Amino acid sequence: MIGVEQLKLPYWLMNSEELEEMFIESNEENSHNQISQFRQAVIENKEHHAASAQGQISYDSPVYFSLTEVIDYLRNLNNEIIGKMEGENLPKLADGTLVTKRSDHYFAREHEFVPQNSAKDGKASNGPFNGEFARFLMRLDGRKSDRRLDFLLAPSKDNGAEYKTADFGALLEQLIGYGDPTTNVTIIDLSGIPFDVLSVVVSLMTRLIFTLNFHLK
Repeated sequence: MIGVEQLKLPYWLMNSEELEEMFIESNEENSHNQISQFRQAVIENKEHHAASAQGQISYDSPVYFSLTEVIDYLRNLNNEIIGKMEGENLPKLADGTLVTKRSDHYFAREHEFVPQNSAKDGKASNGPFNGEFARFLMRLDGRKSDRRLDFLLAPSKDNGAEYKTADFGALLEQLIGYGDPTTNVTIIDLSGIPFDVLSVVVSLMTRLIFTLNFHLK
């Protein structure tokens, strides 16, 4: 039997519907912006960590991305200031750097931007999502800090390393009775999983098992 203490289901295995059910409140006024920018951040981060597969990765691809880096990306969007001096019209960091490609900067850490300024000298204004994601970021941080969700949002190997795309096979073994010792029946105890994410976990596990067995057949 596998309990929540032994279960390892990294968040990057989730598809688009599961990710959005997990992190986004669909009834919020700006949920469409949350979805579009979260989707963009996830896809670009997957490509960032799998550079050799660029152009072949989609939002639904079960490949590794860093949730921490995606949150940093969204936090930078939430604080973004656009330089409005002649020839700029780009996000502008406090050191004067103009951000031509957000994914080259926003995954690394939370940045400080130039202050908003309406004066002709140093003119700068809020970015398109400035202040839009405060509640969204609180929800993401709350999910990430919930230790009951470590099996999903912070699972780690015995040596403390993160599970990555190369571990996909080992992650599936825990669900389908392979491994040592082998078994014909796998019992998974979900009683320790918070009720509000239970449907996402069940959806993820059953989809993985069905997809694997469909392709094996």
